[in-house]
Amino acid sequence: MDSLIGTSLGPYEILAVLGRGGMGEVYRARDTRLNRTVAIKFLSAEMADADARRRFQQEAQTASSLNHPHILTVFEAGESDGRQYLVTEFIDGGTLKDWAHGQTRTWRQIVELLTGVADGLAAAHAAGILHRDLKPANVLVAKNGYAKLADFGLAKLTEPGDDDATRSAIESHTRQGVILGTIAYMSPEQASGQRLDARSDIFSFGVVLYEAVSGRRPFAATSDALALQATVHGAAEPLSNDVPPALRSIVEKALEKDPAERYQSMREMVVDLRRLARAKTEVASAASASPLLEKRPRHWGLVAGIAAAMVLVAAVVTWRLWERDYFWQNPLANARSERVTDFEGEEVDAAISPDGKFTVFVSDRDGPFDVWVSQIGTGELVNITKGQFQLPVSDPIRAAGFSGDGAKVWFLQDLLKRRYMSWLAPTVGGDPSAFIENGMNPVWSPDGTSLAYHTPDPGDPIFIADRNGSNPRQIFIASPGVHCHFLTWSPDGRFIYFVRGTPTTEEMDLWRIPVSPGGTAATAERITSHNARVAYLAWLDARTLIYSATAEDGSGQWLYAIDVEHRIPHRISSGIAEQYLSVAVDEAQPRHLVTTIAAPTASLWTVPISDGIETEAATKPGPSPNSRALGPRFARDYLAFLSSKGGASGLWKLENGASRELWRGDDGGVVAPPAISPDGRQICFSYRKQGRAGLYIMNANG
Repeated sequence: MDSLIGTSLGPYEILAVLGRGGMGEVYRARDTRLNRTVAIKFLSAEMADADARRRFQQEAQTASSLNHPHILTVFEAGESDGRQYLVTEFIDGGTLKDWAHGQTRTWRQIVELLTGVADGLAAAHAAGILHRDLKPANVLVAKNGYAKLADFGLAKLTEPGDDDATRSAIESHTRQGVILGTIAYMSPEQASGQRLDARSDIFSFGVVLYEAVSGRRPFAATSDALALQATVHGAAEPLSNDVPPALRSIVEKALEKDPAERYQSMREMVVDLRRLARAKTEVASAASASPLLEKRPRHWGLVAGIAAAMVLVAAVVTWRLWERDYFWQNPLANARSERVTDFEGEEVDAAISPDGKFTVFVSDRDGPFDVWVSQIGTGELVNITKGQFQLPVSDPIRAAGFSGDGAKVWFLQDLLKRRYMSWLAPTVGGDPSAFIENGMNPVWSPDGTSLAYHTPDPGDPIFIADRNGSNPRQIFIASPGVHCHFLTWSPDGRFIYFVRGTPTTEEMDLWRIPVSPGGTAATAERITSHNARVAYLAWLDARTLIYSATAEDGSGQWLYAIDVEHRIPHRISSGIAEQYLSVAVDEAQPRHLVTTIAAPTASLWTVPISDGIETEAATKPGPSPNSRALGPRFARDYLAFLSSKGGASGLWKLENGASRELWRGDDGGVVAPPAISPDGRQICFSYRKQGRAGLYIMNANG
């Protein structure tokens, strides 16, 4: 088949061989229509019997019916010169085994990678599809650390009463007339030829996870017969104590011999994996004996009493300081930033997928406002609405975001006359489908079982529904004229936080309502007192909300963070150069934050002072050092002003036609125009440091 290199298959130019196996060959090719790299899988001529053809077609039909960012996308299937082929997306890395052996991986890296695969498997199960051949070779990992579940050649639609007597063959040895599976990763019921359901895939996934964490298979044996025996009756060796107890528990539950004792759905396992990935620390449990206390002389009692009193005083002082948020630190102090886009025009409503791999935003790059999706790190941008939908970009609401599992993008269509339609579109490409009429800002619960949204009716009533939008129950409604926007669930699923108030007068604040099991009506509780333009709520951790808001002086939009228990807002962005229009955070570890930032230009101009009104023709541009220059103040022989460089604003001086920077803080910027002393020797300005502003004075000579 080497002769295929350099040839074409329709619009595909075949470039190189990627690999060969029992089922056929895989080639790297270029799609000349879209200028993208693809993979083409040819069925081997030796395997071209009716059964192999059926399984090859099954793979194409099954994979193409699933739209999920962690399932390998099938673009096309066909036949050329009597040989069947599949065209899929190209993954520029290797298999899970290659990724695991490439370098030492931590348990957290493994969990973060395989949680996406587990989520893709859960999506397949939700569509009634079993994979039946989960193994490291069927998990492809791109160089950017993004995993895809592949090879649905043994997949089967689940049907009631389906008798699936599955036989097996050794990995990498495919033979005609054998229904394939891989012994080392089979469930006990699959190895025994019993009927299979989703719990069989859960067991196989548990084997993959066990092997990735420990570097060995749980049921290894010297022969196929012994391996089958160990799978059905043997016990896996416990994972080492270096593995966190929570992860050991997840693996052990997935590897239960009795399907009734395993996870009953892949979604349950995904929730536990995500909870583990979010955990900042793992508390190790260890039993310890407490020796009897020795008798001490009586004077030790006095010392112990004094020590106890000191500890109590320290505890009370610490508690009081904690109550006042004394120990608060800027959560973005050590964050690294990277520009994703730099379009001419507007980019708003940025959101990031739960796994941190994709962003979605609204932009007028192609003329009308459209919804754009980008895989972070690739630089590739895809317009998924292409001018076919009117988006409500002028309204103070979120117009686009991701579904709870990240498999789809939602966006809002403005039908005019205060009517809307929310749509869902596959993240990796595909036609949008209508989702909820008048359902605005849909947000999924942390466990993925429910979603919340509000409608544009008077009082913006808030509803909770099943995850597909069915069975809605109203839980809150504000007074007519009051709006409830930017909904988000708390990480523990107990509350829905939102922005409530009057957008037209920019009198908004954070509120929350409890979520009851039955979805009954709830009473709202106010969290902040900004009474300003507040928008775009996102969780940095279990207690810290980040959002955008205007400052008390009306400037902004700035980024704020708040511990929802202390309820003391802290401004965490500074400078005059950038306005934070939207913000969103993913669920990955470490977490990633995406924002849309407006950086309009402003420069110094001069106009002569006269008795009349001067026209624009009389104005002249001044020597501005950067793209932003604001707040000019005159002294006798120089001009002081604010200008931005590197994101933070600083104090600058224009003297004798030349500009130079006098001062700029390390972690913030000047936040108000300067004032100059009458003799011109000193300049006073306001500077914000670690969320607190103060007045500073410096000599005019710098």
